[in-house]
Amino acid sequence: VREITSSVYEVTLADGRKRQLRRMITAIGSHVKSLTRVEQAGLFLGNLRPGRWRELTGTEKNILRNKFSQLSDQPLDED
Repeated sequence: VREITSSVYEVTLADGRKRQLRRMITAIGSHVKSLTRVEQAGLFLGNLRPGRWRELTGTEKNILRNKFSQLSDQPLDED
């Protein structure tokens, strides 16, 4: 967690959802007015508006290939 201003924080979640973050903030006695995702799976969203898409760059494709190849090398959790 990094404080940007007294009311704006940058939070990095390795795995989770916006709902999880809202619950965590509520648990410490505060509230969330809005959340903005700026990165997903190592890809920065930049000025991409919600609901919009764009083609991935070659570099972005390589980032995803590397991430997924690492995942495929890990054993699956057995429940």
